[in-house]
Amino acid sequence: MRPEWNPRELELLAGTFLFQGLERETVRRAVQDPLCTRENYQRGDVIYSPGHFRRSLGVLLEGRARVTKGELVVSTLERGDLFGAAALYNRRTRYETTITALEDCAAAFFPQELVSRLMAESPAACANYIRYLSERIHFLNRKIEGLTGPGAVGKLARYLLSEGSEGRAVTCTATELAQRLDVSRASLYRAFEVLEGAGAIRRTGKLVQTADREALLRQSQA
Repeated sequence: MRPEWNPRELELLAGTFLFQGLERETVRRAVQDPLCTRENYQRGDVIYSPGHFRRSLGVLLEGRARVTKGELVVSTLERGDLFGAAALYNRRTRYETTITALEDCAAAFFPQELVSRLMAESPAACANYIRYLSERIHFLNRKIEGLTGPGAVGKLARYLLSEGSEGRAVTCTATELAQRLDVSRASLYRAFEVLEGAGAIRRTGKLVQTADREALLRQSQA
């Protein structure tokens, strides 16, 4: 059965990296193509796992999902975030992470054949995809730097810089963030205190704001 798209979802999809700058008619044809599907998930459902995934580009339409690799929490997907790009043109038979619905979710899937056709028909879509992959490489490099930093303060500072934390809430719990950075919760709390004391950040509950980016950069190298 072909998915029924509401205007809110179409607007969301039009704003994703693949369709940025494209005519709305191009977006409409892509989402109404029989190859494009829409799937619903309940809280706790596994969307992707190492042994179960699609060679499709996924877009989270509703809800939130957690990306993990073993016991490590990698990231949290929010509405409008994408997943599956690494498997789209990859011959590997296993996916690298597990994606689990944190609440009821909906996702759109654009299979490899549909993405390839779109990029062949639209140079802008091809450029968008290359740009996205380049940004992901930069993002993952920053993540690696954060995880291999010499101490909790440096790891936390690098994580906040890579997340673009200015005015943005850290949505994971302290336990999850400590696991992600490979530090203890006590070390994480001390790191927050150090960054606040240095004037690099301001905290209000889960909201972490960059107060002085240069100070945060210096602390990332501590």
